[in-house]
This record gives sequence, structure tokens and C-alpha cells, in this order.
Amino acid sequence: MVSMTAGAQAVSSSLSSIVALCLSAMLLVSCAANPGAAPIEPNGPGGDDTATSQLPSTSNATSTAQAARSKSDKEQSTELTIGIDPVFHGFNPHLAADDSYFTRLLGSLVLPSVFQDGVMNRDVVRSADVIAPQQDDQGNPFAMTVQYRIQPEAQWSDGTPITVSDFQYLARRITNAPSALDSALYREIADIRSADGGKTVIVSFHHRVENWQRLFAQLLPSHILRGKTFSEALASTIPVSAGRYLIRDVDRQRGVIILNRNDRFWGENPAQVEKLIFREIRLENQATELVQSKQIAYLNVTPTQTLADSLALVPGAQLNTYTTDLELSISANAALTAQTRRELFSLIDVELLAKIAAGRTDYLDISSNDYADEVQQTQLAPELAELASGIRIGVDPEDPVAERSANTLKNMYLARGYTATVITTDTATLLEDYIPQHKVDLVVGWRNFDMLSRYQCAFQAQPSQLFPEYNSKEEEQKESVVEDSAQTNAILGTNFSNFCDSSAQEFITNAIVGERSAEEITQWAHQVEQEQALSISIMRDTRVSAREQEFVAAHTDAAPDTELWQRNSQTLDTILANVH
Repeated sequence: MVSMTAGAQAVSSSLSSIVALCLSAMLLVSCAANPGAAPIEPNGPGGDDTATSQLPSTSNATSTAQAARSKSDKEQSTELTIGIDPVFHGFNPHLAADDSYFTRLLGSLVLPSVFQDGVMNRDVVRSADVIAPQQDDQGNPFAMTVQYRIQPEAQWSDGTPITVSDFQYLARRITNAPSALDSALYREIADIRSADGGKTVIVSFHHRVENWQRLFAQLLPSHILRGKTFSEALASTIPVSAGRYLIRDVDRQRGVIILNRNDRFWGENPAQVEKLIFREIRLENQATELVQSKQIAYLNVTPTQTLADSLALVPGAQLNTYTTDLELSISANAALTAQTRRELFSLIDVELLAKIAAGRTDYLDISSNDYADEVQQTQLAPELAELASGIRIGVDPEDPVAERSANTLKNMYLARGYTATVITTDTATLLEDYIPQHKVDLVVGWRNFDMLSRYQCAFQAQPSQLFPEYNSKEEEQKESVVEDSAQTNAILGTNFSNFCDSSAQEFITNAIVGERSAEEITQWAHQVEQEQALSISIMRDTRVSAREQEFVAAHTDAAPDTELWQRNSQTLDTILANVH
């Protein structure tokens, strides 16, 4: 997971604005949903159906949280404004199509995770332990079982308790949805059962999973999203929260996303800032002016040609540039021969493509084209001559950099005398239809470094076989209709080549079990690429961040450690926790 850097600065406010903020907070609390009864879950092994006795009184939990906050309200900053890139996609942190710095940050502020940075999140669960393997319906033991005990107070911002349904929903969706991240891990889940009225979750696996702590990060509200396709569920907002903040408003036209403090948050460290305002930075001079005038607390955006140089001239501003684990890459369809894929890649001027796609020549982490020298002395494959009648390049048009890359790539092929076309459609459709049906030869887009999911074979299981435990038959039928309608073909996850190989599957299983180190996984992935020519990297995602040192010193308990900042270790979430 990428480490996200950040800083903070309060926006100067008049007495009237403070009064307005207080009124807004009062209205937020008074308008909070009156929660109904908690969903009742069927019993699982080793537990009683005691949901009534264990579920908290929502009013008591809310009152306690509000009382704790009232002591320090006078010491708190009222709002912070943060500059971000324009948001062209949705807000689902589990989809490659939506994956970005901001989506990850938003998810960490709004959605609950069982583990954070490898440490159990005691706000969400009381315990998470490997227990004796449970048995399936035929009496056969699973390879591994983990039991999660959810905190009784854990709830969504509309008052609905967090239960096993949320675990089931996330696992089922990631397993079955195209473009879902970490699908290799979630597909190891064989069964999810519940006890204690849904507050104990018992997860069993096909194989032992070494890094099981990575599962169930940024849980989603199943009671709100069930019945919607995964690509559409969070396309416009995240409707409820179980984190320290909740989304109040998303204004796409103005480029402003507002988060309010979640007054139903039950944890020990509630938000110290009443409101977070994320403001899209659409022009370079806008970024510099906002930082210089101290209208934004912190900035984290994609650099332009001169943005970092301009920000460096602002007195008191601390800068940091770094790369993330996202890379712009081109994937070749496995329906083509390996030689054809090599020929297609060999014709790409990677450096020129990166510069045109990014719109700059500096602050770039450009990859090399290892295929160029490799195939220069070989004859063109017969298949490539056939593709000369039309090299089809697929891209999701929601991402302007990826779309610009696809059009530039098309022009490169045209300049070589080939015919090429760009086919634009959403990422889910590419993975569900265009790639498996070989309607595209190449796909351009941003990918993360999850090598296991990248090379995993398409998933063939039927939705009804996956955790069929629901609160009612109506809910089960509603969910199955959505999944069945979206599953014309097997699910590819983030395998944008539709590559499938039995030896690769065996390696992936061994890696998940823990028999392969991170270094061995990287070496293996490099070997697969060399042998199969499945993708070519264009450039890494580069970020530039800026913060105002004076604000960090004056308004946080954490010192503005320049060294930590430059090492990308002092994150926005950490600094927000210390703002007063």
C-alpha cells in the first residue's frame, strides 16, 4: 500500500463562520438517522444467537462520543482545506478503476478496517485470531479458519451495526467483480459464518493464507450497497461512514468534496477537526496562490512541468516529491502469440509516450523498453501482419492520462504504417467482455504492484456458491440477480491480459500460503513478463506535496519533522489526529 504524505493548516475564520460551523454540527447530530433493530444473523459454529444482549444502545454510544468531544471543542480547529487532483472516477477503494491517492485517503478517513498497517484496529474488532479449522457441510476440515469479534459499539453513521453481512458483502464482491483489487487473497475464502447475532465472524479458507491481516480493510456498508453492481455502488459518493469522518457533499462541478466529523464514531480517538474540505486544483497558478495565501492546509497533486519549482518559492512551504505503487502500463491480450505481443511492444517509444501522456518532461519516473532491442533483429510475426488491418487499443476514458496515452500509442502505430483504433469503454466492460472476447489487443491504464492478482486465472465459481448467508431470501435473490447479470464471462479481477497458466497458478498459491518471499514473487513476475510479454510499464505515478510549516508547528501536537516529511512517513491521517 502506498504511504500517503500530508500536512495540515487551518483556514482563518471569523466569529460568524465559527458560529455557522457549530450550527452545522448541531444540525448534523439532530438529523442523524434513528437506527432500527440490528440485523439478526443465523448462528454459526461455536456461538449463540445473542445479538440483542450484545448490541449497544446507539443513543448511549452517541452521547458518550459527543460528551468526550465537548471537552475539547474549544481547542479544536474548525476546518482544514486540502488541495487534490481533479477526481474523474468513483470512490470505491477496492476497484482498480477508482484507485488513486485520493481514493485511498478518503477510504482511510471514512471506512473501517480490521487491520491498519498490520496492527489490529481495536475500534472495529475486539479480537482477530486463527482458531481450529472449521468443517464444511460434508465434515471436511478447511485449511485455516480466522475468527473476528466485532466491537459491540461498532456502527455505521446511520446507526446500523457493523456485522458479518459487511464481511460477506466485501468478500463476495471482490471475488466476483471485475477490476477488484486483492482478488487473489479474497478468492482463498471458502466460507463465512456468524455467531453472536452477527458480531462474531468466522472465516475459513481453501489454503492457509500467510497475510490474512490484509483482508477486510475498508469494509463497505452492505445494507446500503447490496443490489448494486460493484462498479456503480460508490460511483458518486460513500453514503454512510464508520470512520472518524463522513462525506457531507460531493460537488463535481465546483471540484469540492466536504467531509464532516462523524459524531456517531465510537472509537477512542475521534476526529479533532470539524470539517475537511478537499478542493480540486485545476490550474498550476491556482495551487501556488492557494498555498501562498494559506487558503489550503496541504497539497498533494500530480506535478506539472513547473509546479514544484513554483511552490519552492513560497516562503514557509515544505515540499516533497515521491512515486507511488501505481504505474501506467500497457497490457497485451493473451489471445495473441507471445511473439506478436513482443512485436507490438517493440514499436513503442516509451519515453516519448510518457512525456506526452503526462504533459511534462520533468518529474517523471519513466520505464525502459526492454522489448525494443530484443526484437529488432527478428522478422515480424505473421500475426502482426494480420493486425496491421487494425490494432485495437482499449482504454477507460474516465482517466485523461490513460486516454491520452492510448491516443498517442495509436499515432505511434499509424506513423509506422499500421492501422490502429482506440476503443473507449469503462474498465468493468473491458474486463468482462472486450478482453476475454478478444475485442481489444492492448489495454492502457494504471495498475498497482499486486503481481499475484495480475496473473491469476479468471474465476469460474458461481455466485450462489459463495457465502450464501443473508438476512432474508429477498436479500439473497436481490444480490444474485446483480451478480448473475454481470457474470456473462469468468471474472478476471485485475488480470488485464486474460493470461492463465497452471504453473503460474501453483506459484500464486504457494506465495499466498507463505512459501515464497516478496523478493521471489518479484523475480517470478519479472520472469513471466520476459517469457510471455504480457505488459510493458510506461511510468510510475509521481506526486508532489506541499504543507505550510508554520501551521504544523502551531496547530498540531506533532512537530513538523522535515526529515520524516521527506521520507514520506508523516501522513495526513497522522497529522490530522494531532490537530487541535
